[in-house]
Amino acid sequence: MQGKDKNILDVTESIDAFKAKIKLWIHRMESGKMAAFPALNLFVEEKNINLRGIHRIFLEHLDTFVSELDRYIPSHSYKNMFNWVRSTFEVSALEFNSEMNSFAEQLIELQSLQMWRDKFKIVSLFQFWVNVLSKEPNLSDLYKQAAIALLPFPTTYLCEAGFST
Repeated sequence: MQGKDKNILDVTESIDAFKAKIKLWIHRMESGKMAAFPALNLFVEEKNINLRGIHRIFLEHLDTFVSELDRYIPSHSYKNMFNWVRSTFEVSALEFNSEMNSFAEQLIELQSLQMWRDKFKIVSLFQFWVNVLSKEPNLSDLYKQAAIALLPFPTTYLCEAGFST
């Protein structure tokens, strides 16, 4: 989840994947399988321990964990809000409300230029939007919104990486 050039879209996808894994673990635990937790599974098998008494505690803990992740980082809102940044040439300007008229018109302008369609396929997302800003100043509303999504997600990764070398 951490790393150089990570943005809210990347982090949200990682958290969504992690939440999906937890839900899978919950489903498997409900059917009595502890394979998602190899160390616990091995311990239980070696010691021949019955987890029926605390089984529900594990499930409640995992369920609470997913709820807390949803509360702190509501991924659906970021996905819906910034989907167009990653799918610039697949979304329709009609999807945006009338209050975003200038934005929608700029999106149409960008989508109509083949040069940008081609560039989108070969450069990084960040580099694409930097290029748009430098070459298409008339699309500044569009760029400003993309920049919000692409700002580096604040983590301690760079600090930790700097001190660990």
